[in-house]
Amino acid sequence: MSIPLLEKHWSCPNCKTQAVTRDAATPFHACKGLSGLSVALVPAGAKVRVSLVERGDYIGHEQGVRMHKGRPIMATKIERPDGSYDSTVYAPMASVGVEN
Repeated sequence: MSIPLLEKHWSCPNCKTQAVTRDAATPFHACKGLSGLSVALVPAGAKVRVSLVERGDYIGHEQGVRMHKGRPIMATKIERPDGSYDSTVYAPMASVGVEN
């Protein structure tokens, strides 16, 4: 006996990206509407708002900082009408130098 795989349709409210999956994973994409940041797709037709959360601290010489319109971004937030939300956090990279 086989179990049928359910199709789930996804879209992005900030660009025209759409996807169809047959597993439980939430797909991500490089959003053209948000400067190419990796953002989760949302169920197609969902009434959500995807927003960017700017960093409020000093950046210095950190590597891997995500930027949008010249501002450092620390996360994306997907907000639902009921007040619940999901976030994707963009952690900066650490680097180590070795002296001889």
